[in-house]
Amino acid sequence: ILTIGDMPKITVDFHHPHRVRVDFDSQTYMEFDLTYRGIPMWYGKTTNLDDCARITTNMRCGGYDAPCTITGRIVHGSTIVAFNGYGDWEHVWLLGAVSEWSSSRTKWLIFNNANYCGAMVMAWDQSTGEIILKQGRLTIINQKDLIFDDYTITDDGKQPPNQLAFSGIAKDKNGTTQTSVDLTSTSFARIYNGVWTQFALVGTINGQPFNGTCWSEHHNNKSEPPAPPREIPFWLIAGIELAGIGFLGYYLIK
Repeated sequence: ILTIGDMPKITVDFHHPHRVRVDFDSQTYMEFDLTYRGIPMWYGKTTNLDDCARITTNMRCGGYDAPCTITGRIVHGSTIVAFNGYGDWEHVWLLGAVSEWSSSRTKWLIFNNANYCGAMVMAWDQSTGEIILKQGRLTIINQKDLIFDDYTITDDGKQPPNQLAFSGIAKDKNGTTQTSVDLTSTSFARIYNGVWTQFALVGTINGQPFNGTCWSEHHNNKSEPPAPPREIPFWLIAGIELAGIGFLGYYLIK
C-alpha cells in the first residue's frame, strides 16, 4: 500500500483489483477499484536494461500498461455519487540515460469500449525519424489477447493533437492475422499539461462498429524540460478520464 501527500492524500492498494482513494478533506473523498481487462502490455519485468523497451539510444522503459474497468464513488458528507467506466493502469520505470528523454518523441494510446480494449506505444528519434519502439496489444473481452504491433497512427500534428486516427491488423502469438482495426477520433477534451488528451473514438474492429474512448499521451520532448539524469522508478495511475469525473463530481457535490 502506497500513501502520497497529506491533504489531499492519495492511498493506493496494489492488490488486484487495485484500489485508489483520494481524500480531499475530512468530509470528502473519492475511491475506486480498477480491474485489468486483459493481459498488460509489458515493456520489461526487471531493472535489467536488456529486458526493457528502448525509448532512446541508451534509455529504457520497464513496467506495463493495462486497460481496466473502473468502479468507484465520490463521498461528501452524506452525499454519495457512484460512477464506472474504463481507464488505464500504468506502472512504469525509466532506466539508463534518462537525460536523453529530450531527444525522442513518444506516443501512448489506450482505447476502450464494452467489447474491446487496447494499448499502443511508439517512440522515435527527433533528429533522424528512426522508429525506436513500436508495439501494441488488443484484447477482445472474454475471448483473446492479440499482438497489435502492425499499425499506423496519423494526427493533425498539434501538441497534443486535436484529431487522430489509427488502423492496422492484430495477430495471435503464431503470427496469424485475427482482426483488423480502423478507428478515428470524433471529439476531444484537453486533459492536462499539454500532454494528455481524451478522445471519443469511432470506427470498426473486425468489421464490427466500434464506439468508445481513447486516452492519449503525446510527448514532443524538445519542447519539454529534460528529465533529470538518474534512474527514476515511478507509478502513474492514468485513469485520467475517471479521475477527471471524480474531481468534477467533488466540486459539484461540494
